[in-house]
This record gives sequence, structure tokens and C-alpha cells, in this order.
Amino acid sequence: MPKRQFREELLKKRRNLSTPERDSRSLLIQENAQKIIHWDQIKSIGLYANQASEVRTDLLFKIAKERGKSIAYPRITNDEAIQYYIIDELKELVPGIFGIHEPLNSQKPLSIGFLDIIIVPGLAFDRLGYRLGYGRGYFDRILTGVDNKKVIGLAFDIQIVDKLPTHPHDIRVGTIVTENGVIKCNL
Repeated sequence: MPKRQFREELLKKRRNLSTPERDSRSLLIQENAQKIIHWDQIKSIGLYANQASEVRTDLLFKIAKERGKSIAYPRITNDEAIQYYIIDELKELVPGIFGIHEPLNSQKPLSIGFLDIIIVPGLAFDRLGYRLGYGRGYFDRILTGVDNKKVIGLAFDIQIVDKLPTHPHDIRVGTIVTENGVIKCNL
């Protein structure tokens, strides 16, 4: 099945979850994720500001903040790329391109290598760790060369598929976390 068709079907499935159901599943996913992060071994974490039907990350932000970690969020740049910026409060995120909340670019962007853990969204993931995004390749480009073990995908269980159509530039995550548990990908 072509990627475009996968995207349409999976987005529809995700949007069909009621808001209370998405919220409760998001909470379970974040609780599962926080259990596998070795908080005492990291100094920084990259999160994302979820769009309406994506897995939320607000609990992970709260936990990281309580533990004194540097927290960075991506911002889409003028050259069709993303860069990460440190924030201290969620209220520092403002609507950007595509309506996605992102940090202001009032400071110097981080090198992706600065982040010890990078949490990413997706429309779908397969058990090999391949991720299907929205088709613009932002995360594929910025995560090129990053150790996949540092990259964790958050997804509702309905977003896990047997096999995704892939291209050579597609990156893989090392771990996928759903409301039903953790999938360690065969890297």
C-alpha cells in the first residue's frame, strides 16, 4: 500500500478515537515511556508539542522538569528543516507553521547531538522501528546519523502495523511505546 494511503487511513483511525479515550491512552503511553527512560543517566530530552490527535507529551515534560532536565522542542525553520530549542515552560510554545506549537527562535538552536533522548510522534510505526510521518521528512532529516537507541516513538496501539513501505532515507526508532507496553525494535 502506498504511503499516502497509509497516512490517510491511519490519520482517520487516530481521529476516530474520542478525546477522553486519546487522553487516557496518552497518559498510559507517557507512564510507560517514563519507566524506560533512565532519568539518572540523561541531562536532556527532546519532546514534541502534540497536534490534536497525537499522543500527548505534557506528563513527560512535567517529569523532566521536576528532575531538572533540559527540555527541547522542535521548530520548523524557513529552509524546511527542524531545529530544537530549550524551553523552561510550556507557555513558551507558540503556534507556528501548520499550527503546531513550537518555541520562539529567540536563542541559538541546539545541536541534535546535545539531546540524550528524543521523543518523536508518527502516524504509524512498524516493529522494525520504521516510522511513517506526515510526508515532509523533517524528523528523517534531523535524525540522520543519530543513534536510534536514543529515539523513542510514541503511538497508540492502533498505529502499529506489520510493515511500512520504506525508502532509503527513512529513519528508524529504537523503541516504540504504546498504551499496551514497549516495543524494542530490532536494529
